[in-house]
Amino acid sequence: FEELCLTEESAVKEVTQAYKSAGAQLLKTNTFNAVRPKLLKSGIQDLLPKILKKSVEITKDVAGEDAYVLGAIGPLGVVVEPLGPTSLQEAEEQFAENIKIFDAEGVDAILFVAFHDFSELEAGLKAAQRETKKPIFVQIGLQENLTTSFGNSLEELVSLSDKYDIEVIGVSGEIGPSRCLAAVEKLRAITSKILFISPNAGLPRYVNDEYIYMCNPDYMGKFAKRFVQAGANIIGGHSGVHEPH
Repeated sequence: FEELCLTEESAVKEVTQAYKSAGAQLLKTNTFNAVRPKLLKSGIQDLLPKILKKSVEITKDVAGEDAYVLGAIGPLGVVVEPLGPTSLQEAEEQFAENIKIFDAEGVDAILFVAFHDFSELEAGLKAAQRETKKPIFVQIGLQENLTTSFGNSLEELVSLSDKYDIEVIGVSGEIGPSRCLAAVEKLRAITSKILFISPNAGLPRYVNDEYIYMCNPDYMGKFAKRFVQAGANIIGGHSGVHEPH
């Protein structure tokens, strides 16, 4: 989907514009999986700089003077040490490549999205601290038990954000609105940081050869209000929130 920035620019712009038209003031670049190890699997790793630059260009064009651009970075798709073969230094350099380009292209902030492995996330934060003066936002992915798939907790997220002086933290998937509300309540009880919450549109079901997210807009809207009441500051959406028909 990230390569679409180069091959179907108008489609990417249309989706981005739909978010802005719906009232979004923070627009993410279409770069969640645009990291070198993931692009390598498709044989398009050499397109990484072009994809990043074009995505920022598209998003800035839509944002204009009315919205901010977040340079989105997702997990690398590899297992880092001590659990896997990728060294923390190697991971840090791969994150640094993206952050340098985002910084040079003029994003308003760097957003780490849906991280589960805090060793990998910390490598990204080290790279960000080294390569940019822009604000850093951190969102982790959670399971139903409110820990990441690597067993990291919301308390550990707060501790890590304190260590790197991150002011905006939160959740992006893989849970729906109900469990995200529980995460907001838990986070607000232990931190005064800005909370950025992006639930999935519920859990998807596999129907007629495609995944369908089950939450309707009204349900998402009701929970958005509850997020604010519970102390969230920025409300967004992760998987399933934009399904054109």
